[in-house]
Amino acid sequence: MSGSNGFAGEWRDTSYLQQHADMTLRLDSQTLHIGYPDAGQYIDAPLNGVETPMRGPHAPEGATYAANLVGRREILTLSKRNGKAILQGSLELSEDGRAITDSWWNPGQPTDKGRLVYDKQ
Repeated sequence: MSGSNGFAGEWRDTSYLQQHADMTLRLDSQTLHIGYPDAGQYIDAPLNGVETPMRGPHAPEGATYAANLVGRREILTLSKRNGKAILQGSLELSEDGRAITDSWWNPGQPTDKGRLVYDKQ
């Protein structure tokens, strides 16, 4: 919804409204900060693949998140619950810096996929 032409900013999913429709991203040299204010979930994941707990009043118990920066415009993610991988994914910034595509899949069932596209307003 606002921000620079990079990952940092406030993003809105344009396909449908749900608890994760609004996403706030902040990226510093070491950490990806993600907030889903409507869902009450927040993540501060180092960009080196180290797992970090999900925080917030509605964060699932035992949920962790890991992030790896793999290029100027892509971050790979891994979500676990109680140590078991439940979702792998990526955050990909469009070339014009106006959209982020959040894609994910179930590691045990690669055809079980999802995608949200967030646009800056």
